[in-house]
Amino acid sequence: MLSTGRLEQLMESVMFVRDGASGRFSATFDALERLADEQGIAIAVVGGMAAVHHGYATTTEDVDILLASAQADDFLRAAPTYGFIVRRRFPRGRYVLEHSSGVELDVVPEGGRPRDDAPAPIPSPTHVGVSHGLAYASLEGWIEIKLGANRLKDRAHVVEVLKTLEASTVERIKRHLHSVHSVLVQRFEELADIAESERSGRGESP
Repeated sequence: MLSTGRLEQLMESVMFVRDGASGRFSATFDALERLADEQGIAIAVVGGMAAVHHGYATTTEDVDILLASAQADDFLRAAPTYGFIVRRRFPRGRYVLEHSSGVELDVVPEGGRPRDDAPAPIPSPTHVGVSHGLAYASLEGWIEIKLGANRLKDRAHVVEVLKTLEASTVERIKRHLHSVHSVLVQRFEELADIAESERSGRGESP
């Protein structure tokens, strides 16, 4: 069983997104916002933090961000000034930094592919609605990235968010995905069916 302290730590990301609670995540976001504004770098928040922003209160212990490929080197050069240090580098251009607050920053590279069978490259911050500063990726853009990665966790996040959406919003997302790749549309329709089944009670266990 998780201790009270551990539960509070896990809920910290949710409380920050929903209520602006101060703590590790607020310090990390403050640093990112200053970096984005002062260096002229567009930073789109994706991953679990964006899931909370879009309606699903999942817990997360890191911050996933999307950068334009042309600004990635500028971001890395500026990052230490704002309390970030590079901890790990991975194939496909992804890397992890850590802020002085203790929060890890997982950088998702534009143009890469989250896995070999991904149907489309990772989009740019502008494509997901962030042309300047620090902001959450649009709902359509966030779902596009989640469907491209297509891990069980990603699929679960999309299903939970879909449960909260009006039919018109679901159709808007589908139109967006049609403009990207048919495989993403197929994945989305499958998850939309699951969300509707669970929301209506048809997917409940006896």
